[in-house]
Amino acid sequence: MLSPRIMKRESIVNLVFETKKVKDQIKQEGIYKAEGVELKFYENHEPEKTKYIGKISTGKTYFSGTLNWKFQRDGYCFNKYPNGDTFLGCFAEDERTKHGFYLWNPKRMASN
Repeated sequence: MLSPRIMKRESIVNLVFETKKVKDQIKQEGIYKAEGVELKFYENHEPEKTKYIGKISTGKTYFSGTLNWKFQRDGYCFNKYPNGDTFLGCFAEDERTKHGFYLWNPKRMASN
């Protein structure tokens, strides 16, 4: 089991966030910035329903959208995957829902 302050973000871009550090910095400064990562407070109803908005970019992967209190994609997001495919739509607890558009990389499709 992971310690409460560390959580892996493998499904987005293989990042590890120290959640307490990130949340504290957002509370104090209004924004968290690190290499390729920018997160801001979005809305809060109660601790386990806090939402963040941000963008994460590393190499060929790009994400922009809302994250839940566990820093999982949750809500409307734009996600470009390493293979060049793109999803624009809704996520729920880090899983794509059936609401959105998935666009395949034309270069990848041409090679098949």
